[in-house]
Amino acid sequence: MGNFLVGDGAKQWAQQNGLPLIDNQQMKTENSTFMFEKYKRKLDENTSESTKKMKTDDVNDTKRLDTVGAIVIDRNGNVAAAASSGGILLKHSGRVGHSAMFGCGCWAERKDDSCSIAVASSGTGEFLMKSLFSKSISDACIIDDLTPETVRNHINNIFLNRRMTPTNAEKYFGFILLKLITNENQNRLVEFLCAHNTQTMFVGYMNTHQSKVTTLFSKLHSDDSLSINIDSIPLT
Repeated sequence: MGNFLVGDGAKQWAQQNGLPLIDNQQMKTENSTFMFEKYKRKLDENTSESTKKMKTDDVNDTKRLDTVGAIVIDRNGNVAAAASSGGILLKHSGRVGHSAMFGCGCWAERKDDSCSIAVASSGTGEFLMKSLFSKSISDACIIDDLTPETVRNHINNIFLNRRMTPTNAEKYFGFILLKLITNENQNRLVEFLCAHNTQTMFVGYMNTHQSKVTTLFSKLHSDDSLSINIDSIPLT
């Protein structure tokens, strides 16, 4: 039995194991149908003018397609990560995006009692999958201290400058990371990191002692190609 099924094979497995099925038509919404038909029509027109409009028209439409990622850590150092993608318009039938692939869209691992790490990521899915992005970032950051310089180097080596992806391709990413470390005094500290090369990224985080979520609306500065934010939270 494989641990990743799609298409008819996944449907057959669900039926054999007594999972309730619904008609695919029930998965459609009025808005999703409108968006599909709108951009399919523009694609069919296949003119330079319509291509321009696809890139600039209806900015609010693209906001509905953002990936949502979540990472958590408990007081015992257990970690979990999850990602849910809004997908892409007019995708090829049968395509599986990075969010569904563990190690690409998210990763969570407890190394030992003194170190745990969790990552959730978004971006250009095909390139994130080729670089096994979330696990690769996790493996690199769990070894080194989290500083803007080390994080930048890891991103360049793992993703932006990786030879297995075209050098002139648009490689967009954004990720959040939690890392539990125990210092020499046996004090435990959780480091929170978010980084992106998209224009913006919205993040919220909190611990059990907070009554309100700490929010961050991170923007990419015009003089930099990356935005890196790091915060430290004592774990009690």
